[in-house]
This record gives sequence, structure tokens and C-alpha cells, in this order.
Amino acid sequence: MKRTYLLLGALAAAAGCASAVPGGAAAGDVDVSLSTPSVAELDAAYTSSTIDVSSRIATLDRYRRSIEQRLPVADLALAGTTLTKQSLTLPAHAFADVTDEEWATMEKFYDGNELKRLRLIPLAGAKPETEEFYFNNGNLVFVYYEPDGAAKSERHAESDGDSFYFGSEGLIAWVRADGTRVDPNDPEFKHWSAQLLKEAARFPRGS
Repeated sequence: MKRTYLLLGALAAAAGCASAVPGGAAAGDVDVSLSTPSVAELDAAYTSSTIDVSSRIATLDRYRRSIEQRLPVADLALAGTTLTKQSLTLPAHAFADVTDEEWATMEKFYDGNELKRLRLIPLAGAKPETEEFYFNNGNLVFVYYEPDGAAKSERHAESDGDSFYFGSEGLIAWVRADGTRVDPNDPEFKHWSAQLLKEAARFPRGS
């Protein structure tokens, strides 16, 4: 995703007009209950533009964290709820039609036949950035970009990356590592809304 990029100057300049995540939490660490949201809550967070953005973020974060608790490496995963993991070695220039990133491995996590999480890992020796995509009923609901994710264990605190929250209308919030939100009117906000949806649609979903 190459976020060590042109944005640094633009984002620094825009920091004063970006709003903070409620409670001052770091990006990807909104202070919310770990309880899994109900189907109705999740549907409302995804589809309803009348619910305030902070509430939608909180619900989507609860969903994302509930998925993380079901990863095969999660210490607190409940018996019978662990997601099934598949690892794929990618050919050179995989997905070059939608991204200029060089990914080496794709990890996919399934609940039955439904893809819940997809993680992309770079080539050895490349920048250790990773991207994680979270889905619900086939819809993209969350993306986490971590600049050094490949240098960490699979299970680690997520506090230094960018979080992207999606609803049916597209990207609803981009939260930086310092907890501030990018202005939805920023051209980069609109760019990454389209770009991440394009990537998510391109990646294979089947098990």
C-alpha cells in the first residue's frame, strides 16, 4: 500500500483538522467491549448512515476483535470457534493489476466456507508492512495496515498502524496510529476508499 509515501507531508499538515477517536485510544484500539456484536448491530453499523460514525467504528471494532479472538493462535479462543487457516504462496507480481505491492504470502481465515480475515505478508527482506482485510457476509468491513506487521508475531498489540472502517457506502473512517481521523473530504481518503475496495474485490474468497 506504500504509505511511507507522499502522504506524510500532507497528513502532517492536516493533523490539526483531524478529529480524535473517542477516549483518546490509539488507532485500531478504540476502547470498546470485546463482546461480539449481534447480527442486527453489525448490519446497522454497516448499512445505516444515520448512526454516528463513532458508534459504527465501535461496533466494527468489536466485530474485528471477535474475529481475532478466533484465530488459531488466540489464547482466549473458545473451543469449537477457531477459524480455519489457509496459507498460500503467491507468484511474483501477484495482483499487479490492482496494487504495486509485492506480496509473498496470503493467509486466509474461514468460518466454514465464509472468509472472515485475509492477511498479506511481503517478500523476505522487503519492508515488513502487512495488510489485513476483515469481511462479514462477503462485505469488506475493516482493513488494518501495519508498517512492521511482518516483523511481529501473529498475535500482538496493534497500535502503530492505520485502521480503515467500511460501510455499505464505502470508507466511513480512516484512523491513524495516533488516534486521529483523516478528513473524509481529503482526496487521499477518497482514493483509499476506492483502492481498498478494489483490492478486496480482487482477492480470492473461496476456500
